[in-house]
Amino acid sequence: MQADERRRRSEQRLAREGVQAKDAPPVLREDQVCLRSTEEALLRALCLGVVGMYGDGLDRETTLEEVERWGLWPHFTPEEAELLRKERVDGSTLAAWSWHQEGGFALMWALGLLDELGAWDPEQAGSRNERLFSFSDLAALQSAVKVRSLPELVDEEDYYALYLAAYELIISPGTAVGMEAELGPIPAPAVRHRIGALSWLLGSGSSNAEEASSKA
Repeated sequence: MQADERRRRSEQRLAREGVQAKDAPPVLREDQVCLRSTEEALLRALCLGVVGMYGDGLDRETTLEEVERWGLWPHFTPEEAELLRKERVDGSTLAAWSWHQEGGFALMWALGLLDELGAWDPEQAGSRNERLFSFSDLAALQSAVKVRSLPELVDEEDYYALYLAAYELIISPGTAVGMEAELGPIPAPAVRHRIGALSWLLGSGSSNAEEASSKA
């Protein structure tokens, strides 16, 4: 019954936004969750934020300074590390990587560092990243965390899982990132990275960090 109610809430929420999902994935149950640690989640949010800001136009020198300041090299996926080690990256690749910060924002929301995720708004990205990277160190960042309740986290995961299912019905294979048709208030790449991060956090996806930073 709990799973049915959760799915019904997700369907109603999407319907209000003009999105109808079919071929829905199974509902994640709370007893299936294996929640990752706060430290692990913060480090993943920082990694996603760094590569996302780099993709969004942050210069390479400043990007690498943030990497060193937070000691992120051991925590990047191989794809993320390869991106940052290249001296030159073409614009279309960077644009695709910019969406990865949406996964970071999902983790910030889960950790209580954002009041809401809400509709996609590129104008908010700067202030959200500033919030994350303004802390002096990981200990100070951890002190600001207030992890959301498990029901709230699983509700949000179900909403985005259902949202992604709706997109998968209309996106043609090979469609370039950012060029997909739009459904409702959140573009497909943002939905994809938000659900990837939430699934990774809840342990319902891959045990690998790539689940939270779907390859560009």
